[in-house]
Amino acid sequence: MAKRTADEPAEGARPKRSVLRRLIQVAAVGLIGVGTGIGVAAVIRIPSVESIDNFTPGLTTVVRDSHGTAYRTWATERRELISETEIPAVMRDAVLAAEDKNFYQHGGVDLGAIIRSSVVDIKTGELATGASTLTMQLARTYFQLTREARWSRKIKEALLSVELEKRLSKDQILALYLNVMNFGGQPARYGVKAATRYYFDKDVADLSVTEAAMLTAILPSPSRLSPYRTPERVLTRRNWTLDRMLRGGSLTPEVHAAAIASPLGVVKRKSRASGPGPFFAEEVRRHLEARYGEQTYKERGLRVDTTIDLDAQRAAERAVRDGLSELDRRRGWRDATRVVEGDPATEELSS
Repeated sequence: MAKRTADEPAEGARPKRSVLRRLIQVAAVGLIGVGTGIGVAAVIRIPSVESIDNFTPGLTTVVRDSHGTAYRTWATERRELISETEIPAVMRDAVLAAEDKNFYQHGGVDLGAIIRSSVVDIKTGELATGASTLTMQLARTYFQLTREARWSRKIKEALLSVELEKRLSKDQILALYLNVMNFGGQPARYGVKAATRYYFDKDVADLSVTEAAMLTAILPSPSRLSPYRTPERVLTRRNWTLDRMLRGGSLTPEVHAAAIASPLGVVKRKSRASGPGPFFAEEVRRHLEARYGEQTYKERGLRVDTTIDLDAQRAAERAVRDGLSELDRRRGWRDATRVVEGDPATEELSS
């Protein structure tokens, strides 16, 4: 969702044009934009920022066994919330270095970034170089402005950003940003906490510099930047983020060099399998849906404690499987007389 920043290398940039011609174009666009902004701001309707006080995103419902071990999850959006006090310093430094280095100085709109973006437009012959602040990205995502026309969206983003900055502290805005953003994955993980578990199988408090930089690298385009499908692209963007952190002073040259040389380090994703007790879990799901409704059990982040003992369940399933195999072996080979494709009895269940 985040756009390429002004000094990020462009891919496939168009040939340079006359500097004077580009300067005139950018100046004209700027004047039109300011005039349009002043005119539209007087009549444009923007969502109420008061709704941010009751932020209730979709959370993941977790089913636990009798020992408290999680073994099933259901959700519309895979998300775990993080508070402003839980944000690791390395994650804060990585996000701000890559997305908004002046976050703690501006009031929602970074005029300096807009000017630098215009300079890059002049030099490269490209328009629409990113100058969105972190607060503007949050406004665009939270208030779902991405489908609107570019100019009206930008004006709304700016107005909403200013209002958000008035209502929330900088740390609150950063925490909200890290909770609502899409970090990719299959299915998609929303928020840095869920993303950390998905990619690194650890708690967000244990993130390393390289891991924080990799998560930040995914933000501009979660559907295009995947450490599993496009690792080279993610590595390039991660190293660019590390370079920005070095230039901003949050990394020493030694730490930067070691981080650049490190692999992405993501965990291998396991194929989706039902795990133990699939029929028990399905019965629990049906009970939740009947009692609370599908929207509640998929979005309210329920904690469901059950009586199942996963160790005993695995042992029971293993005993049945081994017993059936032994019975089949004793009966000898039986030539197949008919093969039924797509037999539900042979299909693997998934949660």
